[in-house]
Amino acid sequence: MKINADFYENLGVIGEANNRHKEALDYYKKSLKIKFSMYGDKNDEVLDLQYKISSVYLLLKQYKECEQVLVSLTDVISEEKLKNSSIDSYYRYGCYYYTLGIAYMKNNKINNAKIAFKKVMRMWEAILPVSDPAVISINNLYQICEDKMKSNI
Repeated sequence: MKINADFYENLGVIGEANNRHKEALDYYKKSLKIKFSMYGDKNDEVLDLQYKISSVYLLLKQYKECEQVLVSLTDVISEEKLKNSSIDSYYRYGCYYYTLGIAYMKNNKINNAKIAFKKVMRMWEAILPVSDPAVISINNLYQICEDKMKSNI
């Protein structure tokens, strides 16, 4: 089963690289179904595959679907999982929340975006220097949310 899951995931990567996003999405979903049945929802391979699916939805401008996948994905990243993570995993989990914030912004859920970006800020500032482009980017996005919320008052 693992070989089939990896095969479908690789076909998804190839489809995505060739701008065949709907095809990539289909392959990623086939792979996810297999990996989910093998590992459950907390496994990093499953989380990474869900992230790939959300990224394709983002490319397809299907922001609602992107948000749904990312909410499901980030719901399983508990504080316990974060405590026991390597720096690479910690950074990757931050990417999940970063992309969730983008999806929230695209869906005009500015307060939710601000909350997601704040979580990323806390995560990345713990492992990256304040001059890192990722930290600067997330701070800018957080500020954009703040400004939008103030202008809506």
